[in-house]
Amino acid sequence: SSGPILLCSTYSLPACVNTLSLGTKIDGLIRTGTPLVAGGDWNITPSSLDFQEGRYVRCPSNWVTERLQAGVLHDVWRIQWKKTVEYTHKYTRADGTSGGARLDYFLATSSVFKMTPSSKILAEPGSDHMPVQLDLVLLPPVVERVNTRINVKTMTSEQWVDFKDTIDSGRSFRYYA
Repeated sequence: SSGPILLCSTYSLPACVNTLSLGTKIDGLIRTGTPLVAGGDWNITPSSLDFQEGRYVRCPSNWVTERLQAGVLHDVWRIQWKKTVEYTHKYTRADGTSGGARLDYFLATSSVFKMTPSSKILAEPGSDHMPVQLDLVLLPPVVERVNTRINVKTMTSEQWVDFKDTIDSGRSFRYYA
């Protein structure tokens, strides 16, 4: 992709407390049409595969779920790891049984998928949650190649300096006669 990408680091309070206000801000960014990735600690499980019964309750209707269902945003990790169960927050209950939830993830607009995103959950704890990683393939802008005969004798001194600098740097140069 050539052009800007909006990257938003998120932290949503547990139990969906501030998800709507956070979502309202992200909705404004989505409306710009710029490729957007919002990721971090959402404290909300995006699907039923992402938590064990007993401790985590999904908000019955929340901003994340609504955007995923509408196709406005996409869960990068879940698209890549369709049926995998892996958690970013793991715990042990008082009775000794363990559980977990995937509370940390990246949501992206469709235009980000041109950058071949991939996501993984890292094994080393970063806090009480496991860190998540996003990789994007950023392609250089398309360079228009034009075969042109350049008459250096007619160049101004400013054009000559620009031409020489461009050749030395490997950038493209456009000369208008």
